[in-house]
Amino acid sequence: MSKEILFQIIYDEPLEKDLYKKCNDCDITSNYVSEFVERSKESMQIISDDIAYQLENKLLEKKTSYKSDSKAKQEITSIPKDVSITRVSLRKEPKKISREKEINNMLAEFDFCDMSRNIRGTFENDFVDNYDGTVTDKATGLMWQKGGSSKTLENRGAKKYIKQLNKKQFAGYSDWRMPTVEELASLIKKSKTKGIHLDSIFDNQQVSCWTVDMSEPRHFKNSEAWIVSFKHGEVRKAKWRNRMGTYQFILNEEHYVKAVRSVR
Repeated sequence: MSKEILFQIIYDEPLEKDLYKKCNDCDITSNYVSEFVERSKESMQIISDDIAYQLENKLLEKKTSYKSDSKAKQEITSIPKDVSITRVSLRKEPKKISREKEINNMLAEFDFCDMSRNIRGTFENDFVDNYDGTVTDKATGLMWQKGGSSKTLENRGAKKYIKQLNKKQFAGYSDWRMPTVEELASLIKKSKTKGIHLDSIFDNQQVSCWTVDMSEPRHFKNSEAWIVSFKHGEVRKAKWRNRMGTYQFILNEEHYVKAVRSVR
């Protein structure tokens, strides 16, 4: 249960009004707050002590004020506001990125989290579940597959997967594509959910995904592209053999595909 939903439920409960009035008329004390939290937990059968603890801190930090209208109706006016969301535009055209420094600069520019390069990144997404197998991020103007490919694929197979999505008009659209590294990196979260650094609104099967961006290989018989590992929460390179032959027993790496399309 999110804090926002919890606040909404509690504010509709009559049990808090007398307590809040007391808090408004005098200094908020820990006794009032503890009583409020415990009664709320019993009334609503809240099972998350962590959420209750966060609510308790909020109550201690802020006083609650009341507004009176002609009917003497009291309203709580100190409901915490939503976190401010930064809207960004990300590159969607494929690009060859040869230097690690370019990746580092990109992560720093957008404040994306990367557990190896930018662990302090604090970029906030604004996800909306479309309930058709897709998720829209209003912070980036991108629509994502909620899941992705059902199995790992080689790079060539990943491109074929995208073609099939568009042929079938997945979720009613035919302009799906492989994301750029900055688009896919925008999904990395610092904390893990279901074992991966990805918001819980997404499926957790796709632990590492291809991007459309290539890198400069160290040997002409190999190819390299950038991927995002949600298992480790980082951007890294993936390698595979060209058709011309093998080199140093490099294996063809396989990763999942999480398709994206632009909505603005």
